[in-house]
Amino acid sequence: MVTLFLWLIKLANPIKMKKINILILSVLLLTSSFVTAQDGCVTMEGHAKDEKGVYLPGVEIFFTDVSDDEIIKTVADENGFYKICIPYGFAKIRAVKEGFNDGVASVVVSDKTLVPALKDITLTKGELRLFGRVRDWSSYDALKDVKVTLINKETGEEEKFLTSAEGDFVKELSNKLGDSITYEIVVEKKGYHTKRIIYTNTLDKYGKQIVNYAEDLYLYLDDVDTLAYTDGDETMAINEIYFKPDSYLLSNNAKRELDKIVALMNKYPSMEIEIGSHTDCEENKWYNEWLSYKRAKSSRLYVRARLKSNKDRITGKGYGETKLLNDCKCKIDLPDGCTAEQHRKNRRTEFRILNMGEATNDVKIINNSPNSFN
Repeated sequence: MVTLFLWLIKLANPIKMKKINILILSVLLLTSSFVTAQDGCVTMEGHAKDEKGVYLPGVEIFFTDVSDDEIIKTVADENGFYKICIPYGFAKIRAVKEGFNDGVASVVVSDKTLVPALKDITLTKGELRLFGRVRDWSSYDALKDVKVTLINKETGEEEKFLTSAEGDFVKELSNKLGDSITYEIVVEKKGYHTKRIIYTNTLDKYGKQIVNYAEDLYLYLDDVDTLAYTDGDETMAINEIYFKPDSYLLSNNAKRELDKIVALMNKYPSMEIEIGSHTDCEENKWYNEWLSYKRAKSSRLYVRARLKSNKDRITGKGYGETKLLNDCKCKIDLPDGCTAEQHRKNRRTEFRILNMGEATNDVKIINNSPNSFN
């Protein structure tokens, strides 16, 4: 029929034959392409491969719509090649193979797609790793060269690691997805208490298996220097902390003293301690009451944030300028006023133990703070 049509046109106008041939051939190509897609789908083909470009056989390839409902699926052959006719529209592609992370892609095809759509899909190698980070309990600084021992509770196998400059340790796992693991983790560093925890997890996804301890993603250590041992008895000295004028910010020295409180209260979970904060008299009494309240609050919150249990055991109160330790009452008739050091002694926070708890017969506490609560 097409041949007859061409012959009639040639008889009618042989001069325009060349242009008409091109036009008709184009129409025929469009018609042919439409015939291949007239069932409402377009051929898609490609390869499933790994990160190095190696083709992967047996990869399951799922096509889903925007609601993740499956449209159609296929399986790559022994050369990683797949070919399938997918319906018009938008499709999400998910390629699945054991030992690999899922490969994902998307594609849009329509009845305007006149040639096979090409889409290669890359899958990355699935890795299982046990990850932990060791930090100082009080400063949160990363701890380098901490010895970490991992004991597989199922096999008894032990492995030792040293943490990096970021405080990290990583163990590559040979397990498969769906396996359950249990490790005893022993963390040791000179100058710190040894920490032991039990880590259990079911491997339900590839990637880092992060050690979760104390409701955080890190392991913490307690500095043993906060507790001293004398003549076989555990002894602890508590000292007052000081603030700059008009400030309630904690200095590094203040934090070190508060760390002692933290270590003591974590060791003895029934111990209760009260904080009392004070000011000098160089401002009016209403301002000083507010400032002492802020000093007590900053000290209390520092300790509270580091307590492992029953955080309400630490309380605090501000006393303003009502409990000065010297005669620096800023009297108008005071001849030369007070020295900076005399005023500094009044800008203090003190500590009082309300309940010794389990430490009653175990520790001797030397309280060097002025103890001017009463």
